[in-house]
Amino acid sequence: MLQSIILDRVRGRELAEIARAFHRGIATGLRNALIRFCGTRDIRTVALSGGVFQNELLLRDLHDIMQTTGLRIWTNQAVPTNDGGISLGQAALAAFAIPEIREVRLSAIETKIMHELSIAMSIVETAQEEAERRGWAHVHAVHLKLGLLTGVVKGALLSSYEMACEATPLQGSRLVIEEIPVEIFCAKCDARRRSALSMVLLSGMRHRTSDVVQGKELQVVGMEITE
Repeated sequence: MLQSIILDRVRGRELAEIARAFHRGIATGLRNALIRFCGTRDIRTVALSGGVFQNELLLRDLHDIMQTTGLRIWTNQAVPTNDGGISLGQAALAAFAIPEIREVRLSAIETKIMHELSIAMSIVETAQEEAERRGWAHVHAVHLKLGLLTGVVKGALLSSYEMACEATPLQGSRLVIEEIPVEIFCAKCDARRRSALSMVLLSGMRHRTSDVVQGKELQVVGMEITE
């Protein structure tokens, strides 16, 4: 692969094309290795996780070309793909292995569920008030902006919303969530920049030159109704 890159540079190929071909080559090599590995061990599920898959282009390329292999593909959804997810997995294993920790873990899960449920109940209450104001209009969907800095888990909130809607005029309605990425204003460079949560926290610890301007939203922004 390195030889091909050098030859491409000598031939004057565009850098963007070389970089794209490099990613495709890595993805193809990984796919071929996975097919061989899974075939010799009768494995049917593959998890694409680890720090390398913070490279969204590589993750997307590999995920796409794996679709024809017959293997089930798992990717990170609610936890980081890098060391954050690994440490969480280690803690989860310890929680299941040690009874005392397992009890603490279950208590933490219950607390988290109650947190999302209380938010969902507040959303339902807000939507009901608006429906009543409009003469008990039928609510089909509630639209919510959810910033990544809120700590609210999207999947848990969706499940909690369904529970909160039971036996209310909103039963059967949908909660449509728009996840808002984190953006900071960098005073040093006088610009807004999209940032990962970990970088926001590190920035806050090191200096005060960056302010969060987006990512804290937890706001109902619209409703789909029939009056």
